[in-house]
Amino acid sequence: PGAGPGPGPRPGSRNRGADLRYTLNVSFEDAATGAEKMIAFVRQRDKKEETARLSINVPAGVKTGQRLKLRGEGDSGPAGSPPGDLYVIINVQE
Repeated sequence: PGAGPGPGPRPGSRNRGADLRYTLNVSFEDAATGAEKMIAFVRQRDKKEETARLSINVPAGVKTGQRLKLRGEGDSGPAGSPPGDLYVIINVQE
């Protein structure tokens, strides 16, 4: 007998809303020192598209390909289920 759940989706994850991805271009200087960036993206909320605006804190020392996870900022799920997450992918410009 195994200890704990086997591979597969997390319990309750199948009813969550969709996770979204956003690629954020940051300058080399902002990546080195950290910065606050405003992003705008489209997501589904209550079966309607909406434009969301969020302030993202880019930590100092980020590298290209790093992901920042913003819990609950993705698409909304079916009624009563939690929204998905937003993954911000960092792209450092030379």
